[in-house]
Amino acid sequence: MPMDLKSETKNRQESGDTAPVLLAFPPGAQDLSVTQSTINSVYLQEALRLGWVVVSPVAPDGRLFHDGSEDVLGSFANWIDQWVTPEGGAVHVAGMSNGGLSSWRFAAQNPDRLQSLIAFPGR
Repeated sequence: MPMDLKSETKNRQESGDTAPVLLAFPPGAQDLSVTQSTINSVYLQEALRLGWVVVSPVAPDGRLFHDGSEDVLGSFANWIDQWVTPEGGAVHVAGMSNGGLSSWRFAAQNPDRLQSLIAFPGR
């Protein structure tokens, strides 16, 4: 299933490079607008300062990652692995509100790909 995503990196990592990776699930509708806004306001500045790769998916066809799009989480993790090798062999996952629920879903389905998890409530 095709999926939109937003990724940011300080050092323009290329396929096969190793870096710490933050998989940031967006809150709310998990659409492109919310995804971009969340990356810019919550994660981007500090992550890039530290040399992390930040990747945030957009829910396919408006189906939230914890409620209808669970089947794409494994393939999304595979895509990350093909692009950049996560430092320590696993990604750090974060999300707020619906992104937090999606983070837990990712962790439950992919425990071997998880280095840390931070989930926090929305409003």
